[in-house]
Amino acid sequence: MKNLHLPLLYDVPIAVAGIGFILVLLIGLEAGYRVGLVRRKKLSDADAGRGGVELDGRQHGRGCARHRTRR
Repeated sequence: MKNLHLPLLYDVPIAVAGIGFILVLLIGLEAGYRVGLVRRKKLSDADAGRGGVELDGRQHGRGCARHRTRR
């Protein structure tokens, strides 16, 4: 196997590489935040809130009640 030698990587000071890494992380964080804002806005516009979760909870409760009565 060949030895991989990346002279460009070795020429970059560690502080510059660290700052670049932090900048990439911050850009990704900001992009994720903005995508989340857009999705949240679309969901609230469509009135698709937590109704499904509450319905599932009630159905689970009814199923448990039926199970108790069968015992």
